[in-house]
Amino acid sequence: MIAVGTVAWDAARERVGVVMACEGPYVQLRPLGGGLEWDARPESVREATQGEVLSARVAEANTRGRRHGRSDHGPRPSAEGTSPPNTNQQFHATNEAPSATNSTNVDAFHQGA
Repeated sequence: MIAVGTVAWDAARERVGVVMACEGPYVQLRPLGGGLEWDARPESVREATQGEVLSARVAEANTRGRRHGRSDHGPRPSAEGTSPPNTNQQFHATNEAPSATNSTNVDAFHQGA
């Protein structure tokens, strides 16, 4: 029988898990990243290879990244020397205080000219 704490491969489910217990006719396994245990038949469980463990850990990291809406590579770098457009400057440039010419045109418009 495989020892508790061993990282094992369940050939029936094609999954890697940590052996949590051997209860009755079953081996209880839990995913590497935690989660719900499952029962496996002892004849389908063996110690996992390094490749199987690595693959399972990469899959878990990818799942964790998708759950949090990001990858585990951190934030994307921003372009050097760029900044977002300053919308306040654009607003003020188009809404300057009316000059004498502009106010005459506005007065004429309001008077129905």
